[in-house]
Amino acid sequence: MQRDWVAVVRFALVGLLGCALVGLMGCAVGALSEDAGPDDDAAISGVVSPPTAPPAPLPDLGGGEGGMGGTGGIPIIDMMPPPDMPVGGQPPENCMAGTRIGLCSICGNDGTPRNPGTDDQCPIDCAGVVYEQAEQPDGSVTCTLNERAAMVDTVSCTAVGVCDTDPTRLCGEPLTQDFGTAGPCQVMGGCVGEEPPQIMVADDGTACGEDGAGMCVGGTCELDDPCAIDNPFAGEFCGEGMDGVNGWCEWYVNGPGNNDYSCNDFCGSIGMQCLAVWNNDGIGCRHGGGWDCGERGDDQICRCTYP
Repeated sequence: MQRDWVAVVRFALVGLLGCALVGLMGCAVGALSEDAGPDDDAAISGVVSPPTAPPAPLPDLGGGEGGMGGTGGIPIIDMMPPPDMPVGGQPPENCMAGTRIGLCSICGNDGTPRNPGTDDQCPIDCAGVVYEQAEQPDGSVTCTLNERAAMVDTVSCTAVGVCDTDPTRLCGEPLTQDFGTAGPCQVMGGCVGEEPPQIMVADDGTACGEDGAGMCVGGTCELDDPCAIDNPFAGEFCGEGMDGVNGWCEWYVNGPGNNDYSCNDFCGSIGMQCLAVWNNDGIGCRHGGGWDCGERGDDQICRCTYP
C-alpha cells in the first residue's frame, strides 16, 4: 500500500509539472505574437493569426444583385457585347442607327449599311428637254423638241447604295413637237441638247435656191432670173409674178407628143413645182380651160412656182 501512494504522488507531481511547462510555453508564444511585426512571419512559421477585419466587398459591376448579368456575382457571357462592337451597342465611328450615310444607304443597328427601301435624293434622269435639228428636203432646218418628265418624287432602292434608274417606271411618255424652222435664208443656231433654238438671218450673199441658183439679200432668197431656163419643151415664155411669198414663171409647153407629158413633169424638170395649168386657146400663151397639174397632153400652159 505504501508503494501505491508513492506512485500516486509521483504521477501527480509529473502532471503538475507538465501543466506548468505548457502554460509557460503558451505565455511565451503570446508575447512573441504581440511583439512580432509584418516582417517577422518567419519567426512564427506555422502559426496563423485570426483576421482583424472582414474582407472588402466585391465592386458592383451592374446587371443584377451581387455581380454582372445575374445574382451571386456570376457574369452571363452571352449578354456581353461582341468583341468588335463598342460597349453600349452603338455602331462604329459614332454612326447612329437609322442615320443616312449615302444614296440608298442607312446605318443599321449593327453598324453595317442597310437598304432604306426608298430615297428622295436619288437622281431621276428622264432626259428632260432635248432639242434636235433635222434638215428638210426643201433645204429648211426644223428644230424638234423632245420632252420627258418624271412621274415620281421618291425613287425606290434596288439594293444598298443602288437607286432605281428604269425610265419606264420613273418617267412619262416622251412628248415631241416642232419648235421652229429656219428657211432658205435663215440659219438655225442652238437646238442642241438642252439649248433652245435661235433663228438668225443668213449673211447677204449666201447661196440659196435650187442648186444654189439664188443669193440671200436681207433674209430673202433672190434668184438670178429664175425664169431663164434651158428646156427643149419650153416654147413661148408667158410671164412671171408672185403667189404669196413664192414667185412663179409661166410657159407655153409643147411636149414630146403622144399626149404623155404633164406640167408636173415639166416644172419638176426645171426644179420648180406646178402651180396651175391651162389648155391653150389656139397656139401660144392664150389661156383656155383649166387643167390639172397631172393631166397629160401634147401642149399646154404651165405655171411653175419657186421658193
